[in-house]
Amino acid sequence: MTADDPDATIEIRLLGPFDLKVDGVSVAGRIPRKGQLLIALLVLRYDHWLPRQEAAAALWPGHDAAQQGVSLRQQLSLLRKALGHAQWRLRSERQALLLDLTDAFVDLRVFQEVLGHVEGVEVDEAQLEQACRLYRGPFMEGHSEGCVQATRRALQQSYARTLMRLAEGAVARGMPGKAVGLLREGLAVAPEHEGLARLLMRLLIERGEREEACAVFEAFERAAQQSGQSAPGPEILALWRALQAPDREARPSGAPGARPLPVDLQRRRLPKPLTPLIGREEELNQIATRFCRHALVTLVGPGGVGKTRLAMEVVHARQEAYPSGTAFVDLSTLPEGRAVLPVLLRIAEALPDLGIREVPGRSLLQGIVDALSGQCLLLVIDNCEQVIQVCAGVVKELLQSCPGLHVLATSREALQVPGESVLMVPALDVPGIEETAQITSLMRAHAVRLFVERVRDRQPDFQIDVQNAAAIARICRSLDGLPLALELAAVMTDVLSLDELAEQIQSDYRLLSQSGDRTRPERYQTLEATIEWSYRALQPEEQEALHCIAVLAGDWTLGAAHAVCGAGNAAQRETLRTLSELVRKSLLSAATRGAETRYRLLGIIRQFGLQKLAASGMEVCVRERHARYFQQVVSTLEPQMRGTGQREALTHVELELENLREALCWARDAGRRETGLAIATAIWRYWFVRARYEEGQEWLQVFLQMPGDSPEVLLQRAYNALGNLAYARRDCARARRAFQEALTLAQQQGDRHACVRIVANLGNVAREEGNAAEARAQFEQCLEEFQRLDDRPGVARTLGNLAAVACQEADYARACAYHQQAVALFRELGDAQDLGRSLNNYADTLIRMGRMREAMPLIIESLQVVQEIGSRSDILHGLYNLLSLAMQGAPEEQAAVLMGAIEAYQELYVLSLPGATTEEMRQFQHTLRARLGHQRFEAARQQGRALPLGQVPLPLLSR
Repeated sequence: MTADDPDATIEIRLLGPFDLKVDGVSVAGRIPRKGQLLIALLVLRYDHWLPRQEAAAALWPGHDAAQQGVSLRQQLSLLRKALGHAQWRLRSERQALLLDLTDAFVDLRVFQEVLGHVEGVEVDEAQLEQACRLYRGPFMEGHSEGCVQATRRALQQSYARTLMRLAEGAVARGMPGKAVGLLREGLAVAPEHEGLARLLMRLLIERGEREEACAVFEAFERAAQQSGQSAPGPEILALWRALQAPDREARPSGAPGARPLPVDLQRRRLPKPLTPLIGREEELNQIATRFCRHALVTLVGPGGVGKTRLAMEVVHARQEAYPSGTAFVDLSTLPEGRAVLPVLLRIAEALPDLGIREVPGRSLLQGIVDALSGQCLLLVIDNCEQVIQVCAGVVKELLQSCPGLHVLATSREALQVPGESVLMVPALDVPGIEETAQITSLMRAHAVRLFVERVRDRQPDFQIDVQNAAAIARICRSLDGLPLALELAAVMTDVLSLDELAEQIQSDYRLLSQSGDRTRPERYQTLEATIEWSYRALQPEEQEALHCIAVLAGDWTLGAAHAVCGAGNAAQRETLRTLSELVRKSLLSAATRGAETRYRLLGIIRQFGLQKLAASGMEVCVRERHARYFQQVVSTLEPQMRGTGQREALTHVELELENLREALCWARDAGRRETGLAIATAIWRYWFVRARYEEGQEWLQVFLQMPGDSPEVLLQRAYNALGNLAYARRDCARARRAFQEALTLAQQQGDRHACVRIVANLGNVAREEGNAAEARAQFEQCLEEFQRLDDRPGVARTLGNLAAVACQEADYARACAYHQQAVALFRELGDAQDLGRSLNNYADTLIRMGRMREAMPLIIESLQVVQEIGSRSDILHGLYNLLSLAMQGAPEEQAAVLMGAIEAYQELYVLSLPGATTEEMRQFQHTLRARLGHQRFEAARQQGRALPLGQVPLPLLSR
């Protein structure tokens, strides 16, 4: 035979001990453990390429990328030797691997193909039994690596479910003995599987083997606790209690041969969802999990978040889990009040098959309890908030008296019944700013999917494309992913374009006043009615707090709430109590981030609160408190934005950014020049690091041009900040004017330190304009002054500037000497941006000298440092330096991938490279396209554009 024989047969077994046969001969002994695991990973990805990086990371987690690549190549070599003349099946490209399984036998594939069609489809039991015989043991038995655990668990559960189905079939055919054997086999694989244990207990009880049934329960309970399942379900508990009862002949209502109350599910008015549920998979799983531990689960959230729709899905998804079925009680049309009878009547109406009625001498509640006491039933009670006190009492009584009952309630606040599990229903996820440019990423956001589906209900040919993607993303973000709001917005597409709709919604949510569903209760037909209903239910002090906190944008802290509410030290506890009530009533959300809790109002609730605040006459006072508080916050953070605390300070500004913009807008509109200058000057470095140069420049110009007096020191700092931002945009003329203004003010104040810093900034402008000699003279003068003032950060930055001038003059040896001194100082000082920039500039110099090997580790370290603080311009320059290295000998596809990543990063953050560098990029592109050909070049380029933005694709260069 030749080395590659297309007729060579291959057989792979992964269920149980690993085995691989070529032409009927096992070669498993020649394949090392990591090679066996690689075969398993390739089988799991059959018909799809497995990225090398993903395979290496799974096989050698924790190792660096270069070592992973070496180890993977070694394993591939050993595998090819073991496969012999079947090695052609192991296909390898630079970036991915594929195992060709054409005409191959793989036990896992046969097993999954049969069992994958079990749910809801008639499958020949002989096929199921044949598939089960392939299960010789756990997937990749003997391997404990993390990458096999999830697949192993999933296959065990699939095998157990199939045995359960075969056992049920055996019972139906009058073969309980066979069923018992199948169930015991299933429990040996999945001892925590409640369905298997429950059916086995029933069969053993039927056969009189009560002690055996007890042993099954005890083993199941232990396994369930070890797997984190806590409390067993109501049916298996009923079986257990019956086994412990004094009357040994008593049968539980769910056991075979018992006579439960008749159930006719067709007579129950169960609401049928008219549209598919979008984006609630996690919540459905959580509800199922919580019912393992709790008899009452309450779905809590603001009006319009989709609690009722989620509850309806639960009704239809979980009917089979409850022998007595499910029932749905709708309280949305009940008037507000504390009367018990209307609630009880609704529950009785939802259970017509149980014959519940009022009887003289017996209350209706007792009649419901009597009817439900022997049932294993899920009762859904929707819209409890109108009669919250009554619901709490009724539900408590039912749960105490009916052990087989589960209740799923929906409400804008929790029932506060003992044993209640509260699930906060979130709004649908919205697309991030970075996802807007990519249609595929955009459609992963469930808010976008819902909005698009509702628009298609009205316009069947509607499609999301590059022209409307940005507007759709804005609409979804403005409405915070609230399902009711999205549905109402879709209605407005009949009369407004998507761009017009996005603009209007952002300014006034009351645009969404037209009902999308006339059958809804009145309080759900418009957003305003939905919010107004919740607002009227608040106490006066809670309403006033809602007005005040509405000035807070985005998310915010308890301290910010205290400030805008005007709470002194004595009143802070009262503010916390009020916020707690707003959270409890689903008008405010709270989330813990690290050691801090941050609060947030949905956008439409905030707009509502701002309208109430304007009508109250308190707006000016509250706005002043807001601006004063955030001015104090950033004045504390400003000195920390350089040095060792830089990352934390920048992160803090990012958290407060929406409120800082709110304060700046108010200061501009109210003519508060000094307030606006103080805030803008304190955070200019944040704009600088995050490459938001234009935003910072515009705010500083607004307040500098505003009439009014301001302290000279504040003006000097503002002009210096403006000059730095203009310089970053390569607007040298504007930067020079701003620095000259700042220098004049510093000289008038006699601030020697400020003068030296500003002269150094003017030196950078001169260098950018091509005046190397002028720049060098200024930097040398500044270096002496910084040394005299013992300003080590100033010394380090000036050394870096002198290195840049030397590089500009092609004096690379001198430039390297300066770079080495600057890098050493910045390491000591701990300023991340300065260190990252210095490392990258040093690498750039080494590249110009042809010292590529020395440049690579500097670029890698630089990118790691600047990524931590999100310094976007420095990330871009680091990626460009990687591209320069890749053009010196790396495979062309890798260079094209890097080029695509750089282009995507530039487009998202509107960043540019210096003119000469941009021209060099064009030359790189021309070269790569010529070498690869148009098709290969574009494929690699698009791969780079699809990478997570800002990700450093270092593994590409280590292959």
